[in-house]
Amino acid sequence: MMRGDVIHWVLRILFAAAFTAFVGCEQKTAPTKGGGVLREASVEGLHLSVHVASDKITTSEMLRVEVVVRSAESLKVTMPELNESTGKWGDFLVFESRTSPARLDEEGMVVQSSIYILEPDIPGVSMVTGLTVTGDDASGKSVKVTSQPVAVKVASVLVNGENNIQDIAPNDRVVEQDGSPRWQIALVIFNVTVVIGLILLWLSRKRNKKIGDGRLYQDFENLKTAPVVEVMSGIERVVCRVLAQQWGIKLTKVDFAGLREALGGPITQVAGLGDAIASYERIQYARRTVDESEVRGLYTHFESIINQQAKEMVT
Repeated sequence: MMRGDVIHWVLRILFAAAFTAFVGCEQKTAPTKGGGVLREASVEGLHLSVHVASDKITTSEMLRVEVVVRSAESLKVTMPELNESTGKWGDFLVFESRTSPARLDEEGMVVQSSIYILEPDIPGVSMVTGLTVTGDDASGKSVKVTSQPVAVKVASVLVNGENNIQDIAPNDRVVEQDGSPRWQIALVIFNVTVVIGLILLWLSRKRNKKIGDGRLYQDFENLKTAPVVEVMSGIERVVCRVLAQQWGIKLTKVDFAGLREALGGPITQVAGLGDAIASYERIQYARRTVDESEVRGLYTHFESIINQQAKEMVT
């Protein structure tokens, strides 16, 4: 969570606590986030899959989209030109993108995949427009597939100002008894609430100091319960960005090779990192079904490295 978001939520906590103490209103919970959306299109020898992680986000969240193209080896495939330099995908801004090396699957098809992180522009219904992929064979004949667009509801994170605070009717006011002024009780509640809010803010700042960009670390935490395929497609890039942020280094390539170059020395100087990368590469390029326990163990390995580096930064 970013510092601005923390302050925003602390203010909401303070307001809710004080408002409850004086009026006793019920706090509304935020709606739960919807599930992902899959769009697929196929012609002979060419298959396109577009997976949008969620159809409901807020303006403070990023949207993850995975594009997977499976094609016959005889086809030369042209992938969509979508990256940070192009600027937009439909109504979304392209925050970052990553394309994995092509590989052969068990059926002998060439698999190419790309991950896109999209940033919403304004609240409302925003469109992730359809993608078109073209395949050309040796004779010059072309085949083409186009995915259907996906509508995503983008909700604002601003506090809803529709609830009006009304004064309490005279007959409903709390009667002061036993010489205990109500304002003194309210003042104690308010002071306790302020102290709790300041403690939460301090803890958040301390956490941000340890892990750098809170949004990057949140991307890493999201992988903990993500499907195995999603973990393997995103963990290399996310781990590199988190470690680079912690160490204050700039990556020219956001992968483990780029991390080695930026470190300017052997990767083994960071305890356990070399073993974790070796495990990742063994699982990523294995020509067999990936075992879920291996992937979860890989995540735990990287998690312990990131947490250890964070501790060393504040000690």
